[in-house]
Amino acid sequence: PLTQSLPGSEYSLGIVKLKLRQVYLKELVEFIRRIETPGNGMSISSLSLNKAGKDKNTLDVILETQTLVKKEES
Repeated sequence: PLTQSLPGSEYSLGIVKLKLRQVYLKELVEFIRRIETPGNGMSISSLSLNKAGKDKNTLDVILETQTLVKKEES
């Protein structure tokens, strides 16, 4: 995970990048739905899709998520 400071805020931005290989569209949609569920505190900031597999019926996915993380007091 990567953390990006937000100047003037008590929060920082937590960023996670995922690479998924040969995923079916239906499974990907369910995965995205779970990430984007209200109250989860996470969102998708970037999504890249490429056809994969011999029959091109699966996808290679690069997905970047972000969430707010309260900064630790020093």
